Amino acid sequence: LLDTHAHLRTVFSSHDTIPPHAAQIMTQIFNIAIATIFAREILEASIIIGQYRTVVLRSDDWKDDREKQALRTITMSAFWASLVAVLICVAAAVPLAVFSRDLDERAVMIIEAVSKMVGAVCVLQLSLKIPTWLELYPRKRGIDVGVTLKEIRFNVAWNIWREVAECGAFLIPFFLGDAAIAVPLSAAVGTVISLILGVAIYFGNKKLENKFWLAFFMSAITAALSTGLFVGGCHLLEKVLGETKTVWKIQNDFWSHEKFPMTILKPLGYSSSRTVLQMVSFWAWIALTLGLHYRKYYYAQKRRAEQRSDSCTSSSNSDNNPQVIELASHDHPENTIA
Repeated sequence: LLDTHAHLRTVFSSHDTIPPHAAQIMTQIFNIAIATIFAREILEASIIIGQYRTVVLRSDDWKDDREKQALRTITMSAFWASLVAVLICVAAAVPLAVFSRDLDERAVMIIEAVSKMVGAVCVLQLSLKIPTWLELYPRKRGIDVGVTLKEIRFNVAWNIWREVAECGAFLIPFFLGDAAIAVPLSAAVGTVISLILGVAIYFGNKKLENKFWLAFFMSAITAALSTGLFVGGCHLLEKVLGETKTVWKIQNDFWSHEKFPMTILKPLGYSSSRTVLQMVSFWAWIALTLGLHYRKYYYAQKRRAEQRSDSCTSSSNSDNNPQVIELASHDHPENTIA
């Protein structure tokens, strides 16, 4: 037992370094970019379904039996649309995976770099939508579910099919070579992440009076994750095409992004060394993220001002009409009822 204990201390010394073979296996079966794509698309599809159900429950056009039929139609339309989209994605993925197994290492690294950049775009879009989902920003327009079951079936099926098919389109780079091995576990992790985010958004909308800090935290985390994916993709590209000059590197092993515990921060953009391309891509993506968030905030404020103006106009018109009717009825008693 003492010999075993000494051996374990030797293996896991140097700040709990992750064994190379374990890290290699994890890299093969799990991909953070795939997980984020699934998290974003599943979360958005769930929110769309929830919006349709909310509109039906609050509408006067759908009551009693019609309401039950509409809710069932929404559920079944979403299910069949998702199933059809998944089958189409699988039909496209299998030939890509079979005919791309002989790719060389350079091609695999380029595909992984592109896939990380695609994941960065997906997560950035998620970061931009969180304030709207938490109702800090007004929506552009309400959802039109339709007035017949046929219209509901088409509207729900089209939107859900589009989200699931979009997920499949984003996953095309991962179907090339051996990267498809990471899809099952990454999809499961992405689904769990989407459920956690969905519960947080639901809790925020129902329970919290001030949603600013929740929206800020979730947007900041997803923005950091997007930055990490983009910088990682750029770094992989420069490994293939030729690395730029290393600006600085931390020598202490504790701060290494390849070792525990700092490796936990690697998906958020942390690195113990920086090349010129890494620094440029990091700050450029941060600037783009802040600029898009400011643009979203600017248009949200503009839309809110327009909605207030419209509400003030409608209320003033409703206040003026009774006075006109009262004067008319006072001068002409026979028009009082009218």
